[in-house]
Amino acid sequence: MNGWTPDSEKPAAVTVPVSFPPKPEPETLPGRQKNTEGLERPETPVLVDAKAKPKGLMRIDSVRGAECYALVTPAQFEKFGKFEWIGVPSGHLYRMAVRKGKEQPVWLHRECAGCFRVDRWVAFLNGDQRLLARSNLRVFADKQKAKECTRNGMLNAAGK
Repeated sequence: MNGWTPDSEKPAAVTVPVSFPPKPEPETLPGRQKNTEGLERPETPVLVDAKAKPKGLMRIDSVRGAECYALVTPAQFEKFGKFEWIGVPSGHLYRMAVRKGKEQPVWLHRECAGCFRVDRWVAFLNGDQRLLARSNLRVFADKQKAKECTRNGMLNAAGK
């Protein structure tokens, strides 16, 4: 029977040492680094193709949100530089505007490309998503083709 012992056999006292596992050490999780402290710089300078970017670019910085910027032509800067742009971690900029009676986000890269339809996607020809000159933007009807175009631009810029 389960748990039954004859009277002649007495249960033996067993001592089990009780040891608790050590308390875990608190680890700091990696976060977004806000400065260049501790980063190793490459020994040789990175060469940039001067023909890849148009001359006279101007910079639009985010006012709120994630710290990011976009490079635009002087004509685009005159048109879009007056707005307060909000940055997102992916590096894109948007502003809130009232359209069709609702407050909706307006993305800077879509404005620069002249892409106002929701069924269209913007690709970055050289892969640099900060360069919003019209010569670097192309509008696609197919999302996969837009992603492929941006990916190919990044690979070409990397020299692969």
